[in-house]
Amino acid sequence: MDGELVNSSPSTLKASLLYGDKFEELCRYYMSMGMSFHDYWDGDNTMVKYYRKADGLKLERENMLRWLQGRYVYEAILDASPALNAFSKQHKPYPYRDEPIPLTEREREQFAENADRKKMEDDRETMRSLMGIINRKFQKKGGE
Repeated sequence: MDGELVNSSPSTLKASLLYGDKFEELCRYYMSMGMSFHDYWDGDNTMVKYYRKADGLKLERENMLRWLQGRYVYEAILDASPALNAFSKQHKPYPYRDEPIPLTEREREQFAENADRKKMEDDRETMRSLMGIINRKFQKKGGE
């Protein structure tokens, strides 16, 4: 048995050094994701898979937040553009949105419900004003 350790082939020794270098390199990578040194070397070996997936989700979320921020900036510039355009007849900027952009399905449903409610209230006010105009005309004619 002592002879097996002494007679190990150079290719096996070289491969183990390459694996060791790769594990040390990846240690820094996973520690940058938030994994502890102890968890990387002594923890469950499936943890690295979950840290990779969590890092991917974090990157997707950051990318979406950056895109959303760009969308808000773009919309704000478009809303302010009439005030910046010297050739435009309208020099008053459009109002900036009152509510944030809905992101989840629940927020979208609530946004649509609020928009429907506002439209119904506006329609009700329009009908009341029409009713007032008709009533005034009817009273001018003598109530016939």
